[in-house]
Amino acid sequence: MLGVDPVRPQAPEPFAWLLLGVAACALVLELALTVAARRRAAACADELILTGFACESTRTPVERAIARRAAWLERPRTRHRLAEHLRWRLQLAEGSLGVSPGYMRASVHPPLARYERRVLLANYTLIREMADRLDRGPADPRALVLLWSVVSAPPLDRSAVGRAAGEELSARIRLARRIVGRDVETPGART
Repeated sequence: MLGVDPVRPQAPEPFAWLLLGVAACALVLELALTVAARRRAAACADELILTGFACESTRTPVERAIARRAAWLERPRTRHRLAEHLRWRLQLAEGSLGVSPGYMRASVHPPLARYERRVLLANYTLIREMADRLDRGPADPRALVLLWSVVSAPPLDRSAVGRAAGEELSARIRLARRIVGRDVETPGART
């Protein structure tokens, strides 16, 4: 073999690097589209869960998606995370957080608008009770969807600092409390 080292492979041609770069970009794009599709599917499932859609079977893709979403919402780990996020938002609203713990979460969750701070402080004990209830045991998926929207949904409308946005947020919190309250009254009713 003239001039070819059998142990060391030849360096790839520039065309191969271009091909690898295009493939990497396509992979990143595919991943982004998959994540976006999963978020849309979760949002659609949440809307159906809020309407009271109950899955007695899992024959159709919609029923399977709702059953998967409800199972994820009802997991103890997910409920505990939601309770911790609710408590953290309350601490953020009252201003009792130091710089370091709040900094990490503030980068993940949207900052509090004035109306959010006002609503969270007005419903402080109610939200605290719901967070404690979520740590203790299962809850209705409708209440969990509502509470996740309180924690992770961006402020409804930054320009609507006033009453409408605060009333809508307060209504979600009160509705979640009524649903959680029904769970407490009739613990054996849900299957």
